[in-house]
Amino acid sequence: MAALLAYEDGARRLVLGVKARHERAAVAWLADGLALLLPTVDLVTWAPSTRGRAARGGVDHARLLALAVAERAGVRGHATLRRLPGPAQHGRTRADRLEHGPSFAPRYDLAGLRVAVIDDVVTTGATLVAAGRALRAAGAGRVHGLAAAATL
Repeated sequence: MAALLAYEDGARRLVLGVKARHERAAVAWLADGLALLLPTVDLVTWAPSTRGRAARGGVDHARLLALAVAERAGVRGHATLRRLPGPAQHGRTRADRLEHGPSFAPRYDLAGLRVAVIDDVVTTGATLVAAGRALRAAGAGRVHGLAAAATL
């Protein structure tokens, strides 16, 4: 897993601006940076948000970011995961998130593909771990996790 920024101070405000205030200019800047971190892959995807969260915010921020990264890298960006119903992650401990974290189901066979999965913020790693597990179950040959920001 690699992250562009440490999730603190200015970086925290930047990422929250994307999530809470829909600051699209920040998406472009973050995507430029993440594209520089992107290893050689065949496909860029994201860990989808819950339907409720996406509906409240009007958009899935990880999707926006992943598609922008794919565009900058000249790689196909595509929704390959479906989020399964489950409890919200916010406010839970790392141990609880890892044990009862999000679950994803693959949408397609990814046999042998090198896949990068993008998330906006990594706090415990539970979302990227679950997404990686689902992508490998779909046959992905290699999975790389990238985030705009991560807690230290």
